[in-house]
Amino acid sequence: MGAAYGDNDLVLFESAAGIARITINREAKRNALSLATITQLTERLAQAENDLTVKVAILSGVGEKAFAAGADLDELPGVYADAATARKYDDTFAAFYRTLEFSRLPIIARMAGAAIGGGCLLALACDIRIAASHVKVGFPVPRIGLMLSPHEYQLILSQMTLSQAKWLLCTGQIMVGDEATSYGLIDQVVAPAKLDETVDELARKIVQGAPLAIAASKRILNAFARHSGLE
Repeated sequence: MGAAYGDNDLVLFESAAGIARITINREAKRNALSLATITQLTERLAQAENDLTVKVAILSGVGEKAFAAGADLDELPGVYADAATARKYDDTFAAFYRTLEFSRLPIIARMAGAAIGGGCLLALACDIRIAASHVKVGFPVPRIGLMLSPHEYQLILSQMTLSQAKWLLCTGQIMVGDEATSYGLIDQVVAPAKLDETVDELARKIVQGAPLAIAASKRILNAFARHSGLE
């Protein structure tokens, strides 16, 4: 088993049997995505990427309340203090989304809790999303008056039609279950008690495959999606 980090770490990591488990460890903050958290997520993903025994990564959040709550609101006043700082903030998140996209590893979002705003974007940046049936997802941007970055709008359009994206971003509607799957926000919804079993079964199937072929398929599919204007 690979290294497991202590409770003071913002992101935990362990690996075994070809599966890396990367877990946001901020339960008291509903696994909010601070800049430091994004930095550690990037480092943990690189750790999995560089270990050739790892064939797939599972990304999750500690606890059952939130997969990730989105931006850490305590940081936002400083982030939006000036245009340069805001651009750097957006660039940091965009770089992490690209790291997920260009990773050789299929990345499964294990969603035991809500994924709202930036948390939903993080899930969309993963390759496959499996959620417990009660999990809420969506983008409350019209309710709080925040804009997304250009890359984040592209990320949303990579998973749904233009009209679906407009519906979500103009209404701020929060979705669960089959409705969320119909919009491409979630790929599979399962009973909470079946979440780990379902995610682990998928991960084991990927481990049994040919890693070079899987990595090539991911790369080619993403390239076609970008070329077609879907990303």
